[in-house]
Amino acid sequence: HEVVVESPYHNAHIATSEGHDHARDLLTAFRDRGRAHREVEGFSIEHTVWFKNHGGTAGASLVHPHSQIISTPVVPVEAKRLQTLAMEFFVKNQCNLYERICAEELALYDDGGESRVVDLSENFLAVVPYASPGPYT
Repeated sequence: HEVVVESPYHNAHIATSEGHDHARDLLTAFRDRGRAHREVEGFSIEHTVWFKNHGGTAGASLVHPHSQIISTPVVPVEAKRLQTLAMEFFVKNQCNLYERICAEELALYDDGGESRVVDLSENFLAVVPYASPGPYT
């Protein structure tokens, strides 16, 4: 388990940072630290989660902008179920489930249909889940 301090500035936030360097550096740090977790001798890491709580009401215990990385030797049941569904979809359709979802949502968005697209940029797509597992997810 690690805490990743996102900025040397107490009031900085990735959403309000200028340019793409801050986001790129943060994603690179997540990737590199996740890899480092898997390389620790004597531990068998099967699942890594990166997450961010923003503000006290979301469970953040530090005011300074930060995220967390947790690696475990077991894959949680829900993550395993989603992996299995995605693999079964690929075997049946010879395409990636999540790429298909993105393509379908983008087609609806471009056609002015009822798309679940929340935000779209050159490199990212954010969609509302079809059925959220709980409130605010």
